[in-house]
Amino acid sequence: MKSVFKPTINHAVFKVLLVADNLAEAGLIQEMLAEVETVRVPLTHVQRVSEAIEALNQEDFDAILLDLSLPDSTGLDTITRVQECICASPAIVVLTGYDDEEFALQLIRAGVQDCLVKGKVDSALLIRSLRYAIERQQRRERERGRGGEGERGRRGERKRERITQLSSQESQQTVGCKAEIKQVEPERDRFFTISLDLLCITGFDGYFKHLNPAWETTLGYTNFELLALPFIELVHPEDQQTTQYEVQKLRTGGSSTVSFENRYICKDGSYRWFLWRAVAFFEEDLIYVYAHDITERKRSEEALRLGQERLQLALEGSALGLWDWNVSQGQSYFDPQWKRMLGYEVDEIENHHLSWQQLLHPEDLPRVMEALNAYLERRTPIYQVECRMRSKSGEWRWILSRGTVFEWDESGRPVRMTGTHKDITDRKTLEQELALREARLNAFFDSSPIGLKVLDDQMRFVQINQPLAQINGLSVRDHIGKTLREVLPDLAPHLEPIYQQVLITGKPILNMEVSGETPSHPGIVRCWMTSYFPILGADGRPSGVGAVVVEISEQKRIEASLQQQVLREQVVGVMRSRIRRTLNLKKVLTTAVKEIRQFLQTDPTVIYRFNPDWSGEIEVESVGEGWMPLLGLDIQDDCFAKTYVYQYQQGRIRAIDDIYSSGLEQCHINLLTGLQIKANLIVPLLQGETLWGLLIAHHCGSSRQWHNYEIECLRQLSVQLAIAIQQSTLYEQAQTEIAQRQRAIAALRQSEARERSKAQQLEIALQELKNTQTQLVQSEKMAGLGQLVAGVA
Repeated sequence: MKSVFKPTINHAVFKVLLVADNLAEAGLIQEMLAEVETVRVPLTHVQRVSEAIEALNQEDFDAILLDLSLPDSTGLDTITRVQECICASPAIVVLTGYDDEEFALQLIRAGVQDCLVKGKVDSALLIRSLRYAIERQQRRERERGRGGEGERGRRGERKRERITQLSSQESQQTVGCKAEIKQVEPERDRFFTISLDLLCITGFDGYFKHLNPAWETTLGYTNFELLALPFIELVHPEDQQTTQYEVQKLRTGGSSTVSFENRYICKDGSYRWFLWRAVAFFEEDLIYVYAHDITERKRSEEALRLGQERLQLALEGSALGLWDWNVSQGQSYFDPQWKRMLGYEVDEIENHHLSWQQLLHPEDLPRVMEALNAYLERRTPIYQVECRMRSKSGEWRWILSRGTVFEWDESGRPVRMTGTHKDITDRKTLEQELALREARLNAFFDSSPIGLKVLDDQMRFVQINQPLAQINGLSVRDHIGKTLREVLPDLAPHLEPIYQQVLITGKPILNMEVSGETPSHPGIVRCWMTSYFPILGADGRPSGVGAVVVEISEQKRIEASLQQQVLREQVVGVMRSRIRRTLNLKKVLTTAVKEIRQFLQTDPTVIYRFNPDWSGEIEVESVGEGWMPLLGLDIQDDCFAKTYVYQYQQGRIRAIDDIYSSGLEQCHINLLTGLQIKANLIVPLLQGETLWGLLIAHHCGSSRQWHNYEIECLRQLSVQLAIAIQQSTLYEQAQTEIAQRQRAIAALRQSEARERSKAQQLEIALQELKNTQTQLVQSEKMAGLGQLVAGVA
């Protein structure tokens, strides 16, 4: 069991356990770690949580790169299993495909030190994340060490119990495996001893640790001499740099396996070629190596090269490059012209079949190999293919490759094949330019949001894009080769003269409006803005006609809607103006029904006024010539009061397209039929909550579909008419009150006149009475005086 607390990390080297089942992603991470020169990262890769737990309990790791989607565990449970089953505490960095901040926080709370999103990681970010995660984990462990050894001990004990439990389940298998290993070890040692290939174990220090006898036999050195020398000193000086580079990849963890070729010096001073394969085991600090002597193969290749050079002399002045391939031995030869065709010198391309494959464009490689295999398997009579090959400057050159097998073995397998290369870059460049122009034109044609088409001089479709094909109700393929009359039989009589005019005159026709029905929308009239232009042939004369088609049905609808809105506003404006200018209700209502009939282009338009008992009469009417006037008729609808009054009092507007299919009461249908009415539009005229009357537009010639703008116009007019009725009613009430007031004033004035006359008469009577009294007093005074005189006398 490994220790719970680990020593401080050596930042030059730290060990990482990668737990991921996706081999491609694992390989990418391995490459990233190999790119870093400042630190060596021995990487151990497992694909399951169970394998990870076993590895963690066998050796110490500084960090774990953990994928949460594994065959035996997924999600946060993966982290829990790893934490529960080990006593050591390496830093955990999770690899996830979710760029979700909330999920990342859950991972951190679960004990993870960092979270990396797949596809967004480079080598610098990966190393930085591992370093920071390891540092954070060590700091956390130190803090826990200060905070509670007892609890940590209990946790460690629980983990050890869990591991013991898990281990006991596999103990039987482990014992059996060890027994098998002991049986295999003697066989392995015997194989190591008798192998004719060179087998050895080397250290990262550059020295051999163990060699099989084939080394002494092949190179002539004693085992002691080989163990005493750094192995790089035995490598040919020209191959030392390449060899050191491959070994460095193993040392840094950039690759766990390498394969390369180099030359070793023998004790007699000669050199021998070897093909090396080496595998690094970082936990042992050892490299296990296998080397195969390929000296004879190299000599054969050299001899073949000399023969090809002689053949090259015969082809030196030609524009062809020669190649020769020994299929059975895997040897290839490329003459100097073949190499110079790509800008390489003779010694810059190795004469090997793989050299040719490596120069092929990756996109062309499968196609070229398929053509080659088809010829070698005799499925095709010749080998000829055009492909791209990378030149020394990095430019891709187009090559025409031809070849033939001139030697087959007894079983019919190819032995030797030879052929030529020809540079066809100039031709392909011209072809590509033409193809690019055509592709651009086709792309413009296909991606254009407007309709485009080309017809030949026989009115046959040559090309059409998808938007126009959809308008016509057919696929693009169903248009090609068909005539205009076959595709659009209804529109062809209108369009063919236009095309003929363009073909004859050679002049375009621009911005012409065309309307009609199409197969995709039968029964619906659609509008298009079209332009036609000639397409000139090789002789400079029109050989076809191109057309640009833009559907303007929606614009036309909007235009008609705007015109209707303008008319509606004009009608409503006239009514407002009339209401402002006069308080004569009769004139206002008469003007309203006249304007409405003209606006709707309908038959009798009336305003019906109700009496208190819901009987009524037509107040005003506007009727066209040839239709029965309704004004003055005694029209009584017995169904109205019991069926419709309440609905119209609530502001209901009734648009009846056809009286026979609108669910009307039979008595109401009978009434309307007697008045020659087939459809009508009814709008209530309200005074507060009181139903004053109805504004009715009748249509007598046929049924009619009432449009929303027509209904809205009558609704707005009903509001204006309600205002006019209210103003007229108020005006009449005011006039009545004024008349009554004037009559009261006149009566009052008459009463005042009578009172003044009476007062004057009373004043006269009082004056007369006063005069009479005065006369009586004078008379009495005179009588008294007379008596006095008489008495005196």
